[in-house]
Amino acid sequence: MALTPSGGHLFSANQNADRISIFARDAETGILSDTGRAIEIGTPMCVKIVR
Repeated sequence: MALTPSGGHLFSANQNADRISIFARDAETGILSDTGRAIEIGTPMCVKIVR
């Protein structure tokens, strides 16, 4: 998993599902919401945010 520098989104690698799921994060509560968006990629093992 990786949190974006702004703290607004969390990316989660799902190795068995072959995708990286993208969640929106509420800045005040930290609660995550599924955005319904994902990056389809074969067997992701980690996530790294690069500026």
